Amino acid sequence: MFKFFFSLFFIFSVANSHAEISVDKSVLLNEQLAELDKLYGNTSALLRTLENQTVKQKQNLAKIHSEVQVLTLEISKQNDELAGQVKTMYAMGNKERIKLLLNQQNSILASRMMAYYDYLNARRVNQLNSVSETLHHLEQLKKQNEIETAQFEQNLTQTKLEQNSVESIKKQRIQLLKQATPDFLSNEQQINRLKDSEATLKNLLSTLQSSNNNLNSEIEKARELRKKRLDAEEVVQLSMLSKVKILDDEQPAITTIHKEKETQLKELSSNDNFPNLEDDFTKLKGKLPFPVMGELMQKFGSAREEGKLDGVIIAAPEGTEIHSITDGKVIYADWMRGYGLIIIVDHGKGYISLYAFNQSLYRKVGDIVSSGDVVASVGLSGGHDRASLYFGIRKKGKAIDPMEWCK
Repeated sequence: MFKFFFSLFFIFSVANSHAEISVDKSVLLNEQLAELDKLYGNTSALLRTLENQTVKQKQNLAKIHSEVQVLTLEISKQNDELAGQVKTMYAMGNKERIKLLLNQQNSILASRMMAYYDYLNARRVNQLNSVSETLHHLEQLKKQNEIETAQFEQNLTQTKLEQNSVESIKKQRIQLLKQATPDFLSNEQQINRLKDSEATLKNLLSTLQSSNNNLNSEIEKARELRKKRLDAEEVVQLSMLSKVKILDDEQPAITTIHKEKETQLKELSSNDNFPNLEDDFTKLKGKLPFPVMGELMQKFGSAREEGKLDGVIIAAPEGTEIHSITDGKVIYADWMRGYGLIIIVDHGKGYISLYAFNQSLYRKVGDIVSSGDVVASVGLSGGHDRASLYFGIRKKGKAIDPMEWCK
């Protein structure tokens, strides 16, 4: 009998020991995963910044080259006008002012000739000054071109380094997940981890929203500033288009260049098709856009052993930009167990939106975001094996179906 109880005790001890080891391993795995996810996210964000800078530098270089062409043609035109003035002066025998006066018997004609002579001199001086200024501007543009080219090449080198870093971290993450138990990456376990984290998330949201009383006034102020900025940008664009037209009329040789610029401006003004929704969140049911386009993997309320999914999961290519569904304020941006890198936006009146499993977070806590602003990118953080977005909407802490709010 004693041997039986001893054997039973030994079995329970071993089982508990294995359970503790399994728990410890899971905790350690989550800690390592959090570190790698954050590092991967930060490096990917830096890479995105470098790539955006490279695009802008390319545009700057193209603009400089275009301006150089314009100025080169302008100098040629000014030189032609100057040559014409020299010929006129030569035709007049290049006589001095006093000789012109003495050689004219008709005082009225003499006065006119002197005025014309003064006009030619003044025009020649102005033309010389204009040529000098244009040459100076051209020289400045060439120096600027050298600086931009050097920065562009430096950016390309840095971009390649960051690309290598991203690939290295990605491989480390894959190796880490290979050490996990087979069920760690299963669909069931991924949903269960979300459920386990739901209580933590609810407490967090309750704390965050209670300390965000001035949100509506902050959003309204941001909307006013955005409207002023957009109005100012529109004025600049119209000004640029008018300058393009004037230059096209004066310089037919560069019409093609400016037509391309005009097309770019028009595309810029109509490129952002994300709707500008400025109504209160309560009035936007059925009007909101999805934060990302992709395949719906899991619907709201999908049945699971541990309960129902309180959001939707949308599959999309890794790195795809995720947009804020409407105006709001970022109240959380960090790693959370089950959710990976997650960003939460408060839209006021008890409504918030959540974006998780992200590759990178592009906004920080306290940022005011507008409808359509890029807040993150699609990823696999939190221990997922397929790039996707967890997207949720809460009303006073209660999960509501995003499919009823987005179209």
